[in-house]
Amino acid sequence: MSALKCFLCFFVIIFYFHNTSYAQINKTDMDNDNILIENIGSGFEQIIQYHIDKGELHQKTAADAISFSKYLEAETVHTKRRLREVVEKINYETIKPETEYKIWPDMEFWRGVDDYGSSVALNYDGGVDILKGQEPVVNGRYDGYTIPSDADRLLATMLRKSIKIDLGKYPLSLLGYYEYKFNETALFYAWIGYLWQEIEG
Repeated sequence: MSALKCFLCFFVIIFYFHNTSYAQINKTDMDNDNILIENIGSGFEQIIQYHIDKGELHQKTAADAISFSKYLEAETVHTKRRLREVVEKINYETIKPETEYKIWPDMEFWRGVDDYGSSVALNYDGGVDILKGQEPVVNGRYDGYTIPSDADRLLATMLRKSIKIDLGKYPLSLLGYYEYKFNETALFYAWIGYLWQEIEG
């Protein structure tokens, strides 16, 4: 996906969320969390459908995108809570500048290369220190993964095989091309950027 498409994906998700997430300000925290998750889920559905309508997602990549969006939805409450804790606990009152050059660090969130689990780090002008003893800001998609039973694996395989790709619309020779039309990373950063704004980080 081009940088422009990544930006547009970010813009669409932020615009949609900002126009739907503040309607129930006086609800309890649990109600607000449920509303937030519903709004995020609706936003994801609209974005995925937009790419389907443009012919950029065949049936299997659409299923993968939906699965990834469900992972982000499930992480929403945890990540929002952790972001708020980070803002409250890591600030100019609780951290010190680097001793030799008096450089204040940048706070960063580092994630794995092949996963989206993210940790809090302080960057002292290139010297990155991932903070120890901190709960992840985002739990990895496969953290705590357990090997499924044979029956569950068989069911998952059957469900996967039951998804049929329209080869008239998506020729076999181009299936690899369509695997990369939808950018999970762009969706991830739009999601966490939105949550950062939600807690006024």
